[in-house]
Amino acid sequence: MKKFTKSSLKSGDLIVYRGGAFEVIDEEKLSFIKERYDEELRQLDRRLDIMRVYRYPVWKREDLTITSAEKVLLENVEKKYRYIARDHGSTLFLFEKKPIKEKWMWVRTTDSYTSSFTIYSHLFPMVKWEDEDPWLIEDLLNLPVKEN
Repeated sequence: MKKFTKSSLKSGDLIVYRGGAFEVIDEEKLSFIKERYDEELRQLDRRLDIMRVYRYPVWKREDLTITSAEKVLLENVEKKYRYIARDHGSTLFLFEKKPIKEKWMWVRTTDSYTSSFTIYSHLFPMVKWEDEDPWLIEDLLNLPVKEN
């Protein structure tokens, strides 16, 4: 990692002092630091040396949406397909009945149909291999639509 310096700090960063205390920097604190700290984030009182800086957001909630193109695709899938899942290699598949997740892919039950949705694998980013369960197509169709 490149060297982090005083000039790298921004309002909104979380700083951690040598003793473990921490705070979020606002504009006033940023001005104070720029006046009183050296470029390596040290001060005369070593207890106030800045040891770590975290830049937010670490995590941001993203509301699930579906594009109008994705919605049209799903509305035109044969009605026998109720589930959609992505395998370990990122390919999308449609399933008639709930599939079972195995080591590298979702496997259909013996009395069920499946269909590759390979040409649309770039769509539906909310459908991930890491999902514990396949998605119900009906649930995806109920997501709010965002325009491309």
